[in-house]
Amino acid sequence: MANERSYLVKTEIGEELGPVDQEALVRLTENGRITPDALVRSVLVPRWEKAVNIPFLKPLLLEKQAQRILEKKVPWWVRIKNRATLRAEDSVAMSSLVKVRAESFDRAPIFSRIFAALIDLFIVLIGCLFLTGCCYILLKMEVLTTDNAAYILLLLCWFWINFYYIFTISVKTQTIGQKFWGIFLVRTNSMKFFAGRTFFYLLFMLFFGFFTPLHIKFTPSSRSLQEILTGTKMVKTKLTDNSRIR
Repeated sequence: MANERSYLVKTEIGEELGPVDQEALVRLTENGRITPDALVRSVLVPRWEKAVNIPFLKPLLLEKQAQRILEKKVPWWVRIKNRATLRAEDSVAMSSLVKVRAESFDRAPIFSRIFAALIDLFIVLIGCLFLTGCCYILLKMEVLTTDNAAYILLLLCWFWINFYYIFTISVKTQTIGQKFWGIFLVRTNSMKFFAGRTFFYLLFMLFFGFFTPLHIKFTPSSRSLQEILTGTKMVKTKLTDNSRIR
């Protein structure tokens, strides 16, 4: 389709443009009149396609959409509310960038993954130690008993571990360790993350995470078992500062 000379356009607001050549089509995209969901077709081929699926427009549209997402600031409580009510399209966070540019990210290096996991493990252990101290104080104050203190501590630690990974990955895109080492988790189909998928990733990671280096080395896709089971992959971040894309 990129070899055709003239095109017709139907914008999202119902405006009809054309016939225009490829150069004019690119200019209209740069000016913002053509958006990803606008319809485009060649004058010689009566088949409409979304603008984002046109090869010579796709990189430009994804770049503009990613920049717009990065520039828009959304309070963290709004992101939580949107995800809790499944209003994914209204949740404009860094994870939205994953959706529009997932195909261009490279696989995360194994050493970055290991050291990121160690940082996250350290943070989780600090939280568990804090909860242990709280339960010990409550035990001494006789608020808890020797019969239920261990069970309550185990339950609190489980909630803490789930909260840490589910919140940081589903809402903030990266755990603290992943952010430090410039990696993050993305779905292989480029769709957005939700808490359920993160929970199962965490569950599988607890069982198979120790074998991640072996899975990456010997599986054809170079992905860990928890990634394969949840349809995800760990990739390298391609962002710098707050608003620019490499």
